[in-house]
Amino acid sequence: MSFRFVPAGLFIALGFLSVAAEEPKTLSAPKQPVVANREATFLYPIKNTGKESLILNVVSGQDRNECRPYIPLEPVAAGATVTVKVVCHFMMLDAPDGSARNTRVLITTQAGNGTPVPYYLKVDAEIYRKEIPSKRMSAVGKNIDGAWDTNVKSGEIQIENSATAPRLVLRSATCAAIDESIRALANLKERLEGKRPKGPVCGCDPTASGSKKCFTTADDVLPEFLFEELNARPYCAGPNCFNTALRMTGLLPSPRFTSEEELDNWLKSPLCHEVGENETPLAGDIIDVRDEKNKNYHAFTYLSPDLVYTKNGKSASVIGDPFIFTSATSVFSKYDVPKKCRRVASTKLEESGCKGRIHASYFRCMTLDEYAKDFKKKHPHAKESAELVKQFKNFNAVECRVSSYAMLGYHSPFPLSDQNLDLARKSMSTIVTAMDQVVDENDRESLMKRLLMSRIEGIESQIKILKTTW
Repeated sequence: MSFRFVPAGLFIALGFLSVAAEEPKTLSAPKQPVVANREATFLYPIKNTGKESLILNVVSGQDRNECRPYIPLEPVAAGATVTVKVVCHFMMLDAPDGSARNTRVLITTQAGNGTPVPYYLKVDAEIYRKEIPSKRMSAVGKNIDGAWDTNVKSGEIQIENSATAPRLVLRSATCAAIDESIRALANLKERLEGKRPKGPVCGCDPTASGSKKCFTTADDVLPEFLFEELNARPYCAGPNCFNTALRMTGLLPSPRFTSEEELDNWLKSPLCHEVGENETPLAGDIIDVRDEKNKNYHAFTYLSPDLVYTKNGKSASVIGDPFIFTSATSVFSKYDVPKKCRRVASTKLEESGCKGRIHASYFRCMTLDEYAKDFKKKHPHAKESAELVKQFKNFNAVECRVSSYAMLGYHSPFPLSDQNLDLARKSMSTIVTAMDQVVDENDRESLMKRLLMSRIEGIESQIKILKTTW
């Protein structure tokens, strides 16, 4: 679904006199706490319950709070639901903390040649001078600073990230470059979730000019877990670039701290292999950046020539940057990777002139399920330990809970306390004991045990971080 921005205060001559004759219905969004002079986004789902397509138009906005409505470019099909986004910039003025602010935007829906039906989109907010008290903090951005937008130019594409819908918007002068990135995201979503998504359609505004006249929202092709993190920061330190890259290729289930050693264990395992310099990268490939001493320095995910996904910052002691889509060039520049060393085979560092310099190599990995199927093909008579499979599933649940503490802090559905963190430790201890009782019947089981131990060390590190920093 593509959207267009309509300036506040704009009057559209779509039966405005008819609108005045009918009392508008009111749609409300949840009240949000907002820091003064920052943007807040309010979402309004509108369902077309009729049999004809609906056209949405903005009749008026209010300038006082600078509320900017975004409505779909294309008609809303019968039975479909569309979300209208209103972005407001609230000023503190001289009011006390927690002061109420409200405004409204008037839009219409029109089916065919029928009479436009007016709606007021009611906007309610509580404004704070410097920061939102933790008990009133918005969960939209899942971080102490709330939600923010991050935009970057990549090749022919303008990438727009948001912590609220639409989550990812791609713009360009033509649809060709956009379509390539959309296909890449659809391929990755299908691989991770097993179902081919119906890709969004790129549309162009014939009245616009320049590099942004064509655009599309990419939400339909995003893997589901990205809706929990895109353009947000974790509540606590821990989740980092190594973990993000491994999750994007399907190897880890949840955000948490991942060490350089754990990343190495995966990349050097039979599940991963280095992508040759002459091979075309695929969506989901890991770009592994190494420092002058050839140690892991950063990792991010290749999606298309114009699109990568990253969480910049690998330290265990800081929250770091948000999870975003951006350009490979911007990431390489941030980590000071020389142009000639941005893709080099690990076996050719010396001849490429990149030995002793920051450099990057590409890796492609199978998920554990893909590896299991491949192993069964090659070893049809090998037996699999039911106990080990069970422990993998048990461990996913523990990891998910600890991840929830790291990402959401006190907003986690699981209470954040010493008792619950110790309970997670006890669960892991039980898993380790069960693993020790598993007899290695083949190389696959030995590998799975090593990788599980590596994950347990990562979880243990995340628990230590939570105990010392929350």
